[in-house]
Amino acid sequence: MFAPNETEGLRGLGKKLGPGPDYPGLLIGFWVAGHVSDYYATPAGHQWQSIWLFPAFFSLGVVLVFMFAFRDARRSELAPAKA
Repeated sequence: MFAPNETEGLRGLGKKLGPGPDYPGLLIGFWVAGHVSDYYATPAGHQWQSIWLFPAFFSLGVVLVFMFAFRDARRSELAPAKA
């Protein structure tokens, strides 16, 4: 984990807390995955294509949100003018 030199005393604290915020996300992810798996379960087995499409489309949605939410404003200013 990166910590600038001015925060030398807090560097160890940051390393200790590093994985802590990940655990609620892991629990929510496992909970959602269990519900998706149960939803696509049939007496003959699981519908694996549908199960795998759920996280694929979710990931696509996250990528689109990041693309539009974190757009670089300087990029449009530096673009050459079109005639």
